[in-house]
Amino acid sequence: MPATTMLIGGIVFSVGGLLGSLGFSALSDRVGRRPVFIVAAAFTALYAFPLFWLVDIRSAPIIWLAQGLGGVANGTLYGLMGALTAEMFDARVRYTGASIGQQVSAAAVGGTTPLIVTGLVAQADSYWPAPAWLAALAVISLVCVYLARETGKNRTLDAGGSSASADAARAGDPA
Repeated sequence: MPATTMLIGGIVFSVGGLLGSLGFSALSDRVGRRPVFIVAAAFTALYAFPLFWLVDIRSAPIIWLAQGLGGVANGTLYGLMGALTAEMFDARVRYTGASIGQQVSAAAVGGTTPLIVTGLVAQADSYWPAPAWLAALAVISLVCVYLARETGKNRTLDAGGSSASADAARAGDPA
């Protein structure tokens, strides 16, 4: 493929990411972070192999469409991550809790993924481990967020920084 095709694909991915981040982050304020994140993670897991198949067609418009859809999903997940992780912690540990979770996962998976996937692809002599790795990470994210409590919908942070509805639930109040 010409380098220009892939460069334009990267730009389309970025624009899709911006749109996904803005649009679906706003949606998560209304319907909740978990449902939006779960749908985006499920889409990513299901779309991982088709993404690579579409790029393998080697048609510029199809590559751009494939990367644009991937960008929307990626932007959605990335756009929700900050609020989702920060809202999981009370104010007194919020910065530390969110930071440790994001930084450890970025170092463990984000930093090693290119090495792991390159090794797996070389070992398999095929590209299939790359989408398999992407799908596996998306499924892990999906399960983790599914098991987490809702953080966004109908929740406000009180002056102490903890979730008012979570505090009410702990006190036995149905708020």
